[in-house]
Amino acid sequence: GDFPKLQKVFLKLTPDHLDDTSSLVSDCFSKLTAVEVLHIEARECGVEEKHLERFFAAPKRIQELKVLRLDFSHNKLTGTSPTWNAVVAGITACRMLTELVLNLAGNDGGDSFLEALAGGSPGKKDTTAGIGCLHQLVVCEVNLGGSDLNGKYLEPLATAMSTCSKLKRIKMILHNNEITGRHAGLFLSTFRHSASV
Repeated sequence: GDFPKLQKVFLKLTPDHLDDTSSLVSDCFSKLTAVEVLHIEARECGVEEKHLERFFAAPKRIQELKVLRLDFSHNKLTGTSPTWNAVVAGITACRMLTELVLNLAGNDGGDSFLEALAGGSPGKKDTTAGIGCLHQLVVCEVNLGGSDLNGKYLEPLATAMSTCSKLKRIKMILHNNEITGRHAGLFLSTFRHSASV
């Protein structure tokens, strides 16, 4: 049925019902138009690339969404650029977001995700895509620990995040990757420089 006044939704997925649930999620959320807080927990559920587009088609249907918390950690996600572009498009369609918490730790394809989150690679950046179009964002937490990152998209991500003028808190968890102190320093200096311009 319709739940026109429902404002908070917490959905916990289990491996044994993953295929059934993922096919229902998108349809259900087209009826939940007043939801402001959405939390989906799908940790260690065997989520694969084929499930992602269905999951991330759901948030773009909720125009008033303010808080999005997604835990897809420790699954079977490898994700190529087109897949992560679809994921990020679903997230950034929620232009009223003030809080974004993403946990994708323990999956592969972290660089492809960061490229999509940044709105593209350096020189091919799309200013209408990626996290930079979330102008209401105040809190952003991203956990990509153990996600096969080499750090090359941290600088473009910092530039994109710096366009979020209301951003007050950033938490990036990037342990167990190929990231050096140089990458972290570039992220911080780029963010500070771009945010102050």
